[in-house]
Amino acid sequence: MTGNRRPIVAADPFAMDLLRSSSCDFNTLDQKLNIAAIKRTISPHPAKTLNARGIVDDYYTNPTSWSKDNVLAVALGTSVYLMNVSTGAVQEIAGAGKTPVHQRGLSNHVRSVKWCTMDGSTHHLAVATSVGFVRVFDTTCGREIMRTNMGCRNSTMRAICWNESRQYLTAGYTNGKIGNHDLRSGVETTMTMAPSVGGSSSVCNLAWNSEGSCLASGRNDNMVHLWDASMTRRPESGRGQSPRHILASHTGAVKGLAWCPYRRDVLASGGGTADGCIKLWNACSGNLLKSVATGSQVCSLIWGQHHQELYSGHGFGDGMNFSTNAVVAWSYPKMDQIQTLRGHESRILSMGMSPDGTKLASMGADNSLCIWKIDAVPASSRSRSADAANRLTSPSFGSRFAIR
Repeated sequence: MTGNRRPIVAADPFAMDLLRSSSCDFNTLDQKLNIAAIKRTISPHPAKTLNARGIVDDYYTNPTSWSKDNVLAVALGTSVYLMNVSTGAVQEIAGAGKTPVHQRGLSNHVRSVKWCTMDGSTHHLAVATSVGFVRVFDTTCGREIMRTNMGCRNSTMRAICWNESRQYLTAGYTNGKIGNHDLRSGVETTMTMAPSVGGSSSVCNLAWNSEGSCLASGRNDNMVHLWDASMTRRPESGRGQSPRHILASHTGAVKGLAWCPYRRDVLASGGGTADGCIKLWNACSGNLLKSVATGSQVCSLIWGQHHQELYSGHGFGDGMNFSTNAVVAWSYPKMDQIQTLRGHESRILSMGMSPDGTKLASMGADNSLCIWKIDAVPASSRSRSADAANRLTSPSFGSRFAIR
């Protein structure tokens, strides 16, 4: 699909807190989208590979995030590094993984990082630590502007995400709770599953849809839950709460989650080692649209910006198959394999997309950060991107970063 074609969208699943249905026939979706039969060519080799010593090899971490301002955040142990891809400069957020006084002696590392996407706040970075706190930093000055555990004491935080439209910061915990912090009022609420539907299973990942009306939570019990945003405004009751939909088809923990930008009612999910499948769901009805067996652990999912494609980051598999420790590009909606990108010797923990949609970053458990060129640079950005690429080859990344 050409870059200037407008994406096709559908009704938002939980817009205005109303559950809507969809009668779209997924088998004819490719015809409706009028996809041009143009063979895509993506280089199977990384444009750059950086040593990133100190990565924590944990399936449940998300150690990378790429901001709208073209700054790549990388969590390495107890530290967070910011690499400005436009200038080549690298800085460290001092004390990002600092252990609170009352929890001294506990092992604490940065589990997840996530840039804010709200206008005027894209320089704010949320940092989740293994002792259950999320800290928000103003990266222009390195100052902490917020710290909270969202009322979830004695539980490890595994996932964080921002809700741009409602101005929430959301976090998921190993005790199954989901916490929401309202950035405007400071009010915090938690959502807990009712015991009858497995309230205590750990949250693996979270993803708000583009409208901020529906939250997807991937869980360690192989389920995906879809929550209505209105639930974040309700005080937690002792009985727990029930999501709008429970998507039950995976046979492994669900960490890969990504909302489709071309059809806003479509959610992609990816299962762990025992599953190894990518599944596409209709979030309006909760129906499974398509399932693809990849043969290896799905650790991360991200959609392309200029072509209707889905990128998956993989880990352990049944022997060395096509997807083990690789990034795989898939066409949408047919889910045909376009290209396999190999640059890691161990599993890929997380991925990030550049703001112009031309580059993909993958962080591997092999202490490597790969930058992939997945699309042509837009004409208006070519000179800036060329300068950035030249700076990226500079060995001025400090002691934790080096060009391989």
